[in-house]
Amino acid sequence: MATGAQLSQRLMSTFLVELEGHVRAVERDVLALERGDGEASQTYISLFRSAHSLKGAARVVGLDAIETVCHRLEEIVKSLQDGRRKADAPLFQLLLSTADALSATGRGIAEQRGNAGSPLLAMLPQLASTSESQPASVEEPSQLATMVMPVSKSAQDATLRVAANKLDALLAQDGELLIARRRSANHAVMLEKLLQRARDAQREGRTVGGLRDMVRELQGVVADMSNDVQSLDHAAEKLSEEIRQVRMLPFSQACEGLERAVRDLTADGGKQATLVVSGGEIGVDRSILEGLRDPLVHLVRNAVGHGIEPKDERIAAGKIASGIVSIAATLTGSQITVTVRDNGRGIDTGAVMAKARKLGLSPSKAAGRENDLIFEPGFTTQNSVSRISGRGIGLDVVRTQIEEMRGAISVASETGQGTVFTIVLPLTLTSIRGLLVGSSGQIFALDSTMVRGLRRVSSDEIRFVEGRSVLVGEGEPLPLAPLSTLLGLERAPERDGERFQVVLLGAASAQAAVIVDTLYEEDDLTVRNLGHRFGRLSNISGGTILPDGRVALILHASDLIEGVLAGAAVSRLPGKRAVSETKKRLVIAEDSMTTRTLIKAILENAGYDVSAAADGAEAWRFVERNGADLVVADVEMPEMSGFELTETIRASAEHGGIPVILLTALESDNDKARGLSVGANAYLLKSAFDQRELLSAIRQMV
Repeated sequence: MATGAQLSQRLMSTFLVELEGHVRAVERDVLALERGDGEASQTYISLFRSAHSLKGAARVVGLDAIETVCHRLEEIVKSLQDGRRKADAPLFQLLLSTADALSATGRGIAEQRGNAGSPLLAMLPQLASTSESQPASVEEPSQLATMVMPVSKSAQDATLRVAANKLDALLAQDGELLIARRRSANHAVMLEKLLQRARDAQREGRTVGGLRDMVRELQGVVADMSNDVQSLDHAAEKLSEEIRQVRMLPFSQACEGLERAVRDLTADGGKQATLVVSGGEIGVDRSILEGLRDPLVHLVRNAVGHGIEPKDERIAAGKIASGIVSIAATLTGSQITVTVRDNGRGIDTGAVMAKARKLGLSPSKAAGRENDLIFEPGFTTQNSVSRISGRGIGLDVVRTQIEEMRGAISVASETGQGTVFTIVLPLTLTSIRGLLVGSSGQIFALDSTMVRGLRRVSSDEIRFVEGRSVLVGEGEPLPLAPLSTLLGLERAPERDGERFQVVLLGAASAQAAVIVDTLYEEDDLTVRNLGHRFGRLSNISGGTILPDGRVALILHASDLIEGVLAGAAVSRLPGKRAVSETKKRLVIAEDSMTTRTLIKAILENAGYDVSAAADGAEAWRFVERNGADLVVADVEMPEMSGFELTETIRASAEHGGIPVILLTALESDNDKARGLSVGANAYLLKSAFDQRELLSAIRQMV
């Protein structure tokens, strides 16, 4: 039987949940009245109902200040309904400020602050002057009632509203499990009896016939147990699904308060913006939903502060005066994709890169993904701090929170048209469908939703661009690195052959490939948190226990992709044999004498036999006469370009397998793509020339 203190704790915990729900409803209705949406009379009824219900709940737990404030709200809404009061901007602001004060008071009670009621007490004089009657039955409180025990943090966290039909479904599955448990207990008793009979028969030296009878009985028990196992599996699966459904909440709850945020951020009249939410009915795990709230607030504030232009600027650009910020949720398999889009000015990539250089950020992080630099800690292109734009502590926090939920975020922008942030998250954090892989003698798991494909590739499908390994053969070249390199593990033992197991990963818009030693199987895995002592580990998002008792770490796909894109080195691919001690013959094709002399010296110092040619035609004649183990060629040369030289080598029956490295000043994506398409094994830029990268690429190929 619960004590008085325990009952007070439970009542207060329930009240605080109800308080937050009613505050959101008040806020939603006031904003609807301010915009003129819907039927005003119905909105007044809804607003009055929220105030009245909250007043009754506050009376139960003895919170006089909240009860009085809600009574004042009832009076104001009644005067609006009767036409005795005009709904104007000051009144709307007063009602919204009252909702803020109610919410702040609830948080103060939950955190056991002594001044929890201060925000409400400050509102009472304004509400009293606005409401038209103050009945004697409602006394003006000087403070929150002190006889009510504040709710403890643990009690508040334990509160969860569950629909009655969901509880009924859970109870039904519990009944199925109870039946299966009792049947299993009966089978255990029968097996014990048969075991005792077998011992007695052995002791008494009975005939084989008695044993045959026991075998038949055992077969019957085994058949019954097999059926029971199926029943248990079925009941357990349904129970698991029902539990997941209990934890599911509509996505719209993550967006509560955002419309108010947009309204407040544009209250000075310099900007106009409207929030549009779609996919609000999609069910999302409670932990995902709660983890999404802060990132969405940051992204919406970012859209209004950085994206949406002032009204005059929009009109001058031929746009409508009011900007639009849209939030959309969609389901893709076992993932939810959330996009936050605005139709503002877009990201100034030039300003982003200039700021990146000023902060000393690595150029490799910006290659092809310049706008992703806005997620770096402390990054902001604003020169001043305003009430909307902070101090560069927003988007890095967003990325961190998303990645802590095993998700990924990316950004795309078009100048003058707007910006879209894309968030990809699992539907639940408690379980995943995982792909088990092996690397360096260890077993790991990858969330299957992040796996875009599996390939078995040869060394011929691996090329080098700007000192990085890329995988070619299907669509755009994918950056590539061994999993062992990314995790800092020892290399796997060398093996014969040159074919590798590759996992293609994708998180939001980022993609990469990792080489693994072994591909095992795909299975349903229960995710175990590694605990607060470990904190946020790079490349690791959790752990799981496999059916055979082994522990497998669950890899964080976004971290792995970031590691590959940042240029994780592949000095030697697994399975490749060491370079022979015999000197390899290299041919250089370069029209600049200075560059030709420099590269020749570098390669000769590295122990290679080097021949130099002033153009592609001369280099090809040398290859025809003497052969070569590898060719290094410039692209822009007289007589025969590097592209043409590569095509000529590939078309040769005798020399078509010679590796070719293009070393060039042509940096466009089209030039790189053409270099790979004509058959070059690597494409290195002179502007970022590093002799270590050149020597590493050569060692890989010869």
